[in-house]
Amino acid sequence: MVTAGGFISSSLLEGFGLVMLGTMAAGLPVIASRNTGGPDVIEEGKEGFIVPAGSVVALREKMEWCERNLEKVAEMGIAAHQKVIGFTWEKHSEGYAKIVSEVVLNKK
Repeated sequence: MVTAGGFISSSLLEGFGLVMLGTMAAGLPVIASRNTGGPDVIEEGKEGFIVPAGSVVALREKMEWCERNLEKVAEMGIAAHQKVIGFTWEKHSEGYAKIVSEVVLNKK
């Protein structure tokens, strides 16, 4: 059995990785660099943390904070799970259709 307290996405450059949503759906907080899709789904200190890409110091600080605050990390995991419940393919396609309608068809 594998257990984890969170997930780190410290990429220097990455698009919106579904791995973050999967991690959050599993009830784990995420530490992600600003160069990932993390800022689109993570509210700082609520579902995880956003750190500057390439900053070993910032990453270490957040990891150490997590180690010292296990109860808060568990709360962050619950918040992460709650946040991504609404991330469905149906909602994604509805949002995409709305953007296409607004931009291409010039409707609002």
